[in-house]
Amino acid sequence: MYRKHMKINNIEELPILTLQEIKNSIGGEYNMPWRRIAQELIKKWKITPLKRWFYVSNDFLKYKQDAWYYYFLANQLYQPSYISWPTALDYYGIFSESASWFFSVTTSKTALYENTIGTFRYRNIKAELFQWYIRKKIWAYTIAFASPAKALFDYFWYYKERIQIVDKKIFESLRLNIERLSNKDVPEFWKYCKQSKSKKMISLYLLLKEICG
Repeated sequence: MYRKHMKINNIEELPILTLQEIKNSIGGEYNMPWRRIAQELIKKWKITPLKRWFYVSNDFLKYKQDAWYYYFLANQLYQPSYISWPTALDYYGIFSESASWFFSVTTSKTALYENTIGTFRYRNIKAELFQWYIRKKIWAYTIAFASPAKALFDYFWYYKERIQIVDKKIFESLRLNIERLSNKDVPEFWKYCKQSKSKKMISLYLLLKEICG
């Protein structure tokens, strides 16, 4: 059995913990599987499970977290990935409804993680389109985040099969505030559409160009 009075140093300062980091912090030899130890730590030292073998201190969640922490966490839980489509569009004010989940794009398999903090959804995209995202440095976090144009491209990319007719009604049906796009966003959007070699994406660009002038 592990020691009753073991201590974990400074875990409240860390935005995410692996089971190995907890193990290193505790030290010593214990005659209990680390899965069991993690379960005990959840109860006694109040850590929150994020996904298998990943945790965070409840004290960190209570005192240290902010809006950007969730984006950072989305990056960390599944790699490689960057924040995109509804979540990024909501941040930029282009999506007319608040995104209740955290959406990301990845070159790995589609995945979903649900925990007490939130729901983190990941959609696969082919490698040649997994680029052009930016890195935002916010406080202590460096976050991979889509630009407005890239987030819009990703959003259309996943919905393009449902689009039967390319017309102005698309933006309303997908709850998009296209007027929030800047002058540089449309040419940037074209770059992604051209790279995709998708006729439907190119048609969407031409419509967007017509509307935005």
